[in-house]
Amino acid sequence: IVSQGEGFVFRDCDITGFDKALVVECPESNKRANLFRKIQFLNNICRLQTGCGIYAECFDELDVSQNLFDQVGDSMFDQGVYIHGTWAGRYRVSRNLFNEIANCAIQARSGDMDIFENVVFNTGFGITTGHGMTTRGCRGQIVRNIVSRGSWLDGNPLACGYGLCMNM
Repeated sequence: IVSQGEGFVFRDCDITGFDKALVVECPESNKRANLFRKIQFLNNICRLQTGCGIYAECFDELDVSQNLFDQVGDSMFDQGVYIHGTWAGRYRVSRNLFNEIANCAIQARSGDMDIFENVVFNTGFGITTGHGMTTRGCRGQIVRNIVSRGSWLDGNPLACGYGLCMNM
């Protein structure tokens, strides 16, 4: 277990069948003091996760690029990439392929975001922003993404087929 650090790179991995492919979090006592400084999650395959592909909070800089997220989640609480609302810094989610995600392909609750050139198929929500728990919303840009074929997976009542959903 690592509580803080700098310069983590996860590259060219096949992560199959776990609850979550990557979790970035730190102790509740002092989130700002225990930040992860720079994390890169590049060119990986995440498939058959029963929870989230990536759950992230408590970071200063995060790059999630050129990954495949396939068949992730089995409930309305599961996303491909989930940026938590408590403490998030600057992040980029780019050039990923999301297919059959139980709820949101990308849920960006807080922080400074750049979400661009992702392809999203067969999800309840394509990309959602805002609605943070401690911080209110996020800022940044969502550019050149393809979001197609929203669906209800496993009868999930919240998977309503929204391509983009903006919350405050």
